[in-house]
Amino acid sequence: METIAIRQVMRLELSQELFQRYEIQANAAGKTVEDYLSDRLEKTIDYNSVHGIYLQDGDRLEMMNFLKRNFSTASQLMEIMRNAVTLKLEGAQAILDQTLLKRAQARADVERVSLEDWLVREAIAGLERTCGMR
Repeated sequence: METIAIRQVMRLELSQELFQRYEIQANAAGKTVEDYLSDRLEKTIDYNSVHGIYLQDGDRLEMMNFLKRNFSTASQLMEIMRNAVTLKLEGAQAILDQTLLKRAQARADVERVSLEDWLVREAIAGLERTCGMR
């Protein structure tokens, strides 16, 4: 059985400057302004955050280079970030704030070891001190 899509037509007033900016983007995508705006609205219908963050392609590429990971959705980025700031020790987890993480990275860099190796060593040393073994 064939599905029939009902389309609603609406009138939208845009300033000339705004229309021209969308027209440039639409032309680059090989679409009419109407089709371009329709596609953009459909893709962003679930964006409901008051303070949402939109990453432009250049910013996303730069972040992927920093993280050494690829992502294309917000949920993928959140998972990468959760893993990046969570220290896991045999089932236990500790979330490290950015200041602590930056300082730890700086100390690891000075010692010319990976952040992971530095964190493991320091976690063991800290536990040994706390438990009276050092």
